Amino acid sequence: MSGTEQATPTGPIGPTGPTGPTGPTQPPEPTEVRRQPMALVVAAILVIGVTVAVLVFGIARPPALEPLTATSPAQPPSAVAWVDYAERGCLMVARPDGAVEELRCDPDGLEVVAWDAEGIVIRTWSPGGADLRWIDPADGRERTQRDDVDFAEVDTIRIDARPFDGRIEARRTDTDAVVWETEAPEGYRIDDGVLHPEGAVAVLADSAGRLLLVGADGADEPVVWVDDAGSAAGLVWEGTTLD
Repeated sequence: MSGTEQATPTGPIGPTGPTGPTGPTQPPEPTEVRRQPMALVVAAILVIGVTVAVLVFGIARPPALEPLTATSPAQPPSAVAWVDYAERGCLMVARPDGAVEELRCDPDGLEVVAWDAEGIVIRTWSPGGADLRWIDPADGRERTQRDDVDFAEVDTIRIDARPFDGRIEARRTDTDAVVWETEAPEGYRIDDGVLHPEGAVAVLADSAGRLLLVGADGADEPVVWVDDAGSAAGLVWEGTTLD
């Protein structure tokens, strides 16, 4: 290199000299500065749009039904038991007056099988197999236990309900007779249902967490017996005996 030649910087020229690993950084472009505020504006517009849609069109709700009263066409002949799977597998009971009680919970799961004079019959499982346990319906305490009853069953008439074309039909499994038919929003369903042993009424558990009471002949609309039944399954009426 001659005496009159000067070294040419290899990096881009910054405000005070070449920038390199330790040189000053370039200020952000104006468009980059505007991106975050613009994203916030878009998010706010989306939130406002969803809110307006909810206010204008509403939220899909389950079919509106009247509550159970002393003058309702269908009346509960007895209490009913079920398992609420939303609450760790808890044994629940609804009294005829609509009072709901949690009797016991089993993290390993349980199934309501019957409800006879000895108590509520539940099936539980252990490494040794299945057991039947008779539970006091008043306080949830175990009264007795029997082993080797894996196949104990009861003779009940269930209610089967399936949605189609925006409607739901609830039918008896013995005669296929319709006990309730209604328009229903998408996602609404009947999760379980069973006829009372005396045959006059049926109880249905819907996806809104309600227990509905309906006449077995389907002549009247169901009424809401319980509105906080949770995720109910395995409905069994008091008076349901083992075969």
